[in-house]
Amino acid sequence: MLQMPTTFLIQATYMRLEFHKFTIPAASLTLFDIVAVLVLIPIMDHVVYPLLSYCGISFTPLWRIGVGMLLISASFIVAGVVEIQRRNTWIDGGFCIQTVFGERLNASSVNVFWQIPQFVLIGSSEVLVVVTGKQILYFTALTINLNTFILMFCLGIV
Repeated sequence: MLQMPTTFLIQATYMRLEFHKFTIPAASLTLFDIVAVLVLIPIMDHVVYPLLSYCGISFTPLWRIGVGMLLISASFIVAGVVEIQRRNTWIDGGFCIQTVFGERLNASSVNVFWQIPQFVLIGSSEVLVVVTGKQILYFTALTINLNTFILMFCLGIV
């Protein structure tokens, strides 16, 4: 997940950032990660998890984290495929000159929007890995605090 602000941004700066007459900032594609998280959290909580439970499928927290890790891997595979396409297009003469961070760069003519799937996959994995991890920590902390309270109550401290 830490690759987004570094590797994905570098990859974007060497792709065509112009869309019609508008230049898209390379770092703005992280919005697709944020939108994926905002859209998928309610869908997972109110549709997918209850549907899986209704069907008798036990989608435990460890399964969620495992599937999230697979999605992270898929994101990096997609990024690799996009990078291969970007470089091959540039080598075959499909390039453009653009200004990024005040510097003129010879970039590939592959549109930066080809990065959207990798950002959506990262967002999907965050929903499964990060949210589930926080739920585990929250409920663990509640259990520890409850057990501590019961122990203190039995000892007559409370």
